[in-house]
Amino acid sequence: MALLNGVPVIGFCGYSGSGKTTIIEKVVPRLARRGLAVAYLKHDAHALQVDREGKDTDRIFKAGARVIAAGSSAEGFVRTHGGEEFVCPPSFAECDIILVEGYKDAPWEKIWVHPHGGGEDVIAAKKVIREIGGRSSLRHNETEQIADQIGYWLVRSLLLKPLYAGILVGGKSVRMGRPKSLLPAGNATLVEHVHGVVKGYVNRIYLLGSGPLPPALAEAERIADAPGFEGPLAGLVAAHRFAPDADWLLFAVDMPNIDGAYVGRFGRRDPAFRFMGPRSEKGLEPLASCYSSQLLARMAREHGGEMSIARLLEKFGVKGDSCLYDPVRLINVNTPEDLSLHAGGMGKEHGT
Repeated sequence: MALLNGVPVIGFCGYSGSGKTTIIEKVVPRLARRGLAVAYLKHDAHALQVDREGKDTDRIFKAGARVIAAGSSAEGFVRTHGGEEFVCPPSFAECDIILVEGYKDAPWEKIWVHPHGGGEDVIAAKKVIREIGGRSSLRHNETEQIADQIGYWLVRSLLLKPLYAGILVGGKSVRMGRPKSLLPAGNATLVEHVHGVVKGYVNRIYLLGSGPLPPALAEAERIADAPGFEGPLAGLVAAHRFAPDADWLLFAVDMPNIDGAYVGRFGRRDPAFRFMGPRSEKGLEPLASCYSSQLLARMAREHGGEMSIARLLEKFGVKGDSCLYDPVRLINVNTPEDLSLHAGGMGKEHGT
């Protein structure tokens, strides 16, 4: 399994005239109707003719691919959809899948396309996992079934995509009189509690920010805030820049009631997901939420100076899920009274 900018890549290879482009042109809208953002990359062994009417890349672009790129040894181009308010073109990192035509020796997995007129040719590509035509039962005109096969492959690829967690450990808390990361939660501190709950559900866990830590987490992995950003967004952008191929879970340090039953919900990602997080009557709750690498790439590139994660998500049309909102588990402690009321009170009830 290979990734480009954190996005799964699958290739279509075959000799000239095999029907690769026609298949891709018909598969793209079928994948797009499933909510997937599709990118297309073509290798041109000859001198590149930039995207004129009727060319392969023009047809696939009009079929629904969000980003088109092509290249030769001499030049290359990228084509994207846009409008009058278009500022920055979406990048491949914001797509769910990249379909590649050509590049037979590339490291990603491929589908080999035999001659569309019948017969079989010698497979000349590496890492071929499917065939169309030839001895295969999958025919050139069965584009819905081809899209299904790509969909199954994409679900498998998502299982290999890393899921990391970041815990925001800020600095001082004026109302608390000391850093929240060091506040007591039962027999440990708040940061130890959240770290202990989350670590069993992710591939890696990092502490985001410069706040002090208890001795038990002195050797924990940390990521410094991204310069030019403020608040939780500085930690989230830094996390994405550190591991752009990963999806990220983001948690505040002051969540004494967070437990495994809640964190476990975020393991069920699908290929088209962008954000899994709670929405209350007041709006999106950006902490205790899961962000896809695609969404994070867009947030880092198109924030436009907005430093509120919630407002930025609203700007992008992210909805959130009211079913994920839990007014008890998502409590933040902001005053000594909150701490005395909640810290240590939920651990036994939720088995943490």
